[in-house]
Amino acid sequence: MCTVESVDKAAPLATQGLGATASAFGSYYASKAQKLALAVSADVSDINARMAETAAQQALLSGQREEQRVRLNTANVKSAQRVNLAASGVDISSGSAANVLKSTDVMGEIDALTVKDNAMRQAFGYRARGIDSTNQALMSRAQASAISPETAFATSGLNSYSRMAPAIDKYFKEVDANKNEDPIFAYGKNKNWWAK
Repeated sequence: MCTVESVDKAAPLATQGLGATASAFGSYYASKAQKLALAVSADVSDINARMAETAAQQALLSGQREEQRVRLNTANVKSAQRVNLAASGVDISSGSAANVLKSTDVMGEIDALTVKDNAMRQAFGYRARGIDSTNQALMSRAQASAISPETAFATSGLNSYSRMAPAIDKYFKEVDANKNEDPIFAYGKNKNWWAK
């Protein structure tokens, strides 16, 4: 017969079962959310990589323009020097006048190469950041692909229910000992539910 005592013994098991089920669903949705967050992180890293490449190309283009400006300024300075030297009646093809013009060429070339080098270094920095972002995207995708919400659900459920097993076993042993009093057991026995 179903008694208050048997219901009192079954209620905690039912509550634990509901808790185990809720825990399993919680694990499922938590791992699903983690997988989605990693996918979004990968997409953001991809965007960052594209932005870094764009910045690298901009730095190189800006460097080329600045290099051209430096070379043009050098040519203007050299032209002004020639005009001044020639106006003074100095032979610009030899001696110290030729050295001054050569020195202007060398200094202009150094300045132009410095600008070019700086632009290349800046572009390299952006590209290194882009590679880092690409690698981060790959890592996020790899981590996301390793997450299985279904496995999390099953693992959580099995862990929870396995912790309940001793209590369930104890409950059914007590029910078995009192089987003459339990109407559900008597009904099941008549239907051969417990036939061995």
